[in-house]
Amino acid sequence: DDLIAYYPLDNDTLDYYGSNDGTVTGAVQNKTSYAIGGSYTFDGSNDKITLSYDSDLDVLDGNDPFTLSLWSKLDGHSGSDSPLADIFSQANGDGTGRTWIRENTDGSIVTYLGGGGLQTLVSASEYSLGEWKHFILTYNTTNVIGYLNGVEKNNYVDSTLDENANGDYYISGNKVGNVIYNGSIDEFMIFNRSLNASEISQLYWAGVANGHTMNSSQISVGDN
Repeated sequence: DDLIAYYPLDNDTLDYYGSNDGTVTGAVQNKTSYAIGGSYTFDGSNDKITLSYDSDLDVLDGNDPFTLSLWSKLDGHSGSDSPLADIFSQANGDGTGRTWIRENTDGSIVTYLGGGGLQTLVSASEYSLGEWKHFILTYNTTNVIGYLNGVEKNNYVDSTLDENANGDYYISGNKVGNVIYNGSIDEFMIFNRSLNASEISQLYWAGVANGHTMNSSQISVGDN
């Protein structure tokens, strides 16, 4: 499966696949609104989860593929730098930062990875407030692709995606404590390969089914 980190965020911020546990600052556990089992809610002010840098998580090291998967429910545009809000970002050793996923000023979901500047992955019209959405950012060595609820929405060509980042990672906000996310995040995963469309669809429907999936034999007439 090539999964390298898995944060269910049901009861804590531990990495249930590897050993890169997250540290919570302000974010609170949410057992009433989630994709599977529980989530963490960020207040748009100073909440974040920090993942300390580890070479196991360093998938942006040249032309290597990766996939980032998460469920997100955006609650408002009242963050510290509203309406900007970093969903996932990384510090860098030279003092800059890498924005993997951000809510942009127009409400769209964008990335700054690669040399092409800001790139839209999901348009604002498809990302509504107060709704749980499954989001995928994947790179297959030639294209950066954004998926929403299991469906490809946008992609752009970047055959030399080399960020050379070696700092901590942040779920919500960035290294200087601004552009904080206002909403909830659940089921955060990092893979060291590009998942295909079928695998991405399966991840989405597993979340819709609250962690359970059914194959065709289980939905035939008369099956229990």
